[in-house]
Amino acid sequence: MVLISIFVVKGIYAEDKDVKRSIVKKQVIGEVSGISNSFISVEYGADASGAHEIALNMAKDVQGSHKPLKEIQRGDVVAVTYNEIYDTKKGEEPRLVTREAKIVEFRQAAPKEQEAPALESREREQTPTY
Repeated sequence: MVLISIFVVKGIYAEDKDVKRSIVKKQVIGEVSGISNSFISVEYGADASGAHEIALNMAKDVQGSHKPLKEIQRGDVVAVTYNEIYDTKKGEEPRLVTREAKIVEFRQAAPKEQEAPALESREREQTPTY
């Protein structure tokens, strides 16, 4: 799965008047590789160099869609809309400050793991012990 698109660029000024803060809204679709109350990581693709993963802080006002955030787990497929926040000083390149998840949209449940069949009680009785 692939990082999808850039939606909006909005400029605001940070505390330092010489620093311009920019917010770039993006979305990623992929499989949850880790999640907590304040953090989500999403694996969104793989190529010859390996898997691609993005780690995002949860915004204070993060919203869940189609399923409560507390019920989303490792392996679920989600679409995460997030903000990349950049600070730019005059004459310098923009510096990434943070990435904040704003909307976590549940798309598909993780596949259920199959358990190995348990031994029949007769088989266990016949198994020699040493």
